[in-house]
Amino acid sequence: SIHRALERPVLYSEMLGLYKTHKDKYPLISMSYYSSPFAMLFTPEFPLVAKVGYAEAGYGKMKFNDAGELKDFSGVVALHGDYVTLERYVEDRECDIRVQKIGDKYRAFERRNANWKGNQGRSELKEVEVSEKWKFWADESGKLCG
Repeated sequence: SIHRALERPVLYSEMLGLYKTHKDKYPLISMSYYSSPFAMLFTPEFPLVAKVGYAEAGYGKMKFNDAGELKDFSGVVALHGDYVTLERYVEDRECDIRVQKIGDKYRAFERRNANWKGNQGRSELKEVEVSEKWKFWADESGKLCG
């Protein structure tokens, strides 16, 4: 299960199954997978965010406002042979919510950050009450990890 979580496209395909089963109860931001930068001929609407390979914590992640910027980026990525994922940029993001489930205990944290990446620079982290909706997400997502 840890190995599966390292590869964004593999985990996303599993989450897509949950979305298809639960529809509005399990929302999912659409993501497109490209095995090489040369495959990025048809993309989601701009602005969008590209993520390279399995990088996390804001590394390998860039925001693009138009096709020209993305084309420049694809030339750089072509040098490394990594896959790329693209998803719509969320314009009016207020915060990130992180939900933890350990055994039968749940915790939720609200993270606020002025940077569009959400995890760069200084973040304000606050524990918040866990909603039933978030518990459902954690329960269903947890099934993917065994």
